[in-house]
Amino acid sequence: MGHRAHEGLETAAWGGLSLLVAVGWFATARGLAFRWGLGEAAGGIGVATAATLVVVLWSWRSRDRQLEALAGGACPRCGGAIASQHEHGQRGRRGIEWWECASCGYARSESLTCERCAA
Repeated sequence: MGHRAHEGLETAAWGGLSLLVAVGWFATARGLAFRWGLGEAAGGIGVATAATLVVVLWSWRSRDRQLEALAGGACPRCGGAIASQHEHGQRGRRGIEWWECASCGYARSESLTCERCAA
């Protein structure tokens, strides 16, 4: 199976899981809202809960994908090679790592302490 096909399958699986979880939380939040006497607002509370959950799951997965790509030396945006640099922290400062892609202009920096930074 090709990389793109695997990525598409993984995205579909995460989408399906998110939808299943969102439906469960919608039903739970709606039922609790009815029980608490918020009958007219129950549907809205259920939708808000489900939407919040989908956004949280999507953001977690998005961050995981970015970190996986960066760890593999690939740009999360275009898939090209990415250059990384690390500046060691000194005297109580944390180290910093940054990545730049010459192909698409993607740039990211993150506070990251390595073994040498901690010494």
